Amino acid sequence: YPDGEHNEYVAEQDIVTIPAKYKIGDVVQINSNAESETNGYSLVNHRNWVGTVVSASPKAHASSAWEYDIEYPDGEHNEYVAEQDIVTIPAKYKIGDVVQIN
Repeated sequence: YPDGEHNEYVAEQDIVTIPAKYKIGDVVQINSNAESETNGYSLVNHRNWVGTVVSASPKAHASSAWEYDIEYPDGEHNEYVAEQDIVTIPAKYKIGDVVQIN
């Protein structure tokens, strides 16, 4: 487990794979309270930045089961962002909204 605890002799049928919450191509935002990547690199300067998921890897870290490589429009990126430090960007519009196209 991420906290160092472990179990021995766990039957394969008792193990469940946790699916990734985000997939490659998803547009996400770094959480406003994110502290650091799983490798220790600070995320403080990238809080609330919006980027695109370019890779996802299973990695247990704190309360996350996955880490992501996030690329930003300006070319910068963060390679080891824990799932707990990413949020989905809320949609500007909902089904049924009337909009005007310019």
